[in-house]
Amino acid sequence: MSTINDLIGNVLKAFKESDAQKPAVNEKKAKALEDIAALQKEFEDKTLAETKTLGLTRLDYEAPTDDELYAAAKNSLAEKYSAKKTAASNDAESKRTTLSEAIEEAERSAAKDKSAVDDNYGAAKAEVENSALKRGIARSSIAQGAINELANTSAAKKQEIDDRASEKRNALKEQLAAIDGDLQTLMNGLDESEREEIKAAYEKLKAASEAKAEEVIKYNNSLEEKERNFALKNYDAATRAQLEEFKNDYDRKKLYVALDYYLSIDDKAEALRDFLSEESMKDYLGNYYDYMVNILRNRAAN
Repeated sequence: MSTINDLIGNVLKAFKESDAQKPAVNEKKAKALEDIAALQKEFEDKTLAETKTLGLTRLDYEAPTDDELYAAAKNSLAEKYSAKKTAASNDAESKRTTLSEAIEEAERSAAKDKSAVDDNYGAAKAEVENSALKRGIARSSIAQGAINELANTSAAKKQEIDDRASEKRNALKEQLAAIDGDLQTLMNGLDESEREEIKAAYEKLKAASEAKAEEVIKYNNSLEEKERNFALKNYDAATRAQLEEFKNDYDRKKLYVALDYYLSIDDKAEALRDFLSEESMKDYLGNYYDYMVNILRNRAAN
């Protein structure tokens, strides 16, 4: 005999069945199942009130909501992904600092090299001027030509230094500019990974919660059955007969509800198929299950 928890569970299950698994439960069927479950609860409330003699303790379990489960899944991964994102940001900042320092160093190196060229030019110019002065040709075109050649060579070297420095500086700036894009790509990837892990963690918590709820229901149902069996063993024959008649009375009431629904289905064959596919009816109707099957089969055959 199923308990009210089983029956209510079957009602809820009927709502959740997909079209691929089972025909959709329409509103009238849902109402019939709810009415039958209510009758079963009324029967059990009246009988269990008299038969709970063992004093067994039920388990209580309030299943967390989906929002609570999702929040728990998210919180379980928050520290992990916060650390990863912080590390990524710190790494990007370190790269920015390194590249900025490299650019500044390139600027300083170029300035130093050009200064050395200027020093070499000044020394060479002085040497040419002193030599020309000793030879008495300080104002000659020869001396001036030599100085001009030194100046041109010096300018060419400085231009070469500037070109190398500019090329290096531009390459470093390109790397610097790419850091933000690379960081954003990495952050996007971490966000996607976090979403996937949160979903997996949520589904795991959801499954565990449902399994626990089912376990609690089964355990409490087993206690109800133990208490009922214990009490029934101690009843005399007359009392047991009264309880059986009481049960038959409620089974008949449930039968009438089931008949009202299934006989309202115009497609007689579909009514039979639907009834046979509804496993819960075996528990709902008890001794009247076969009676109901015969009615629907005879109806479908005509």
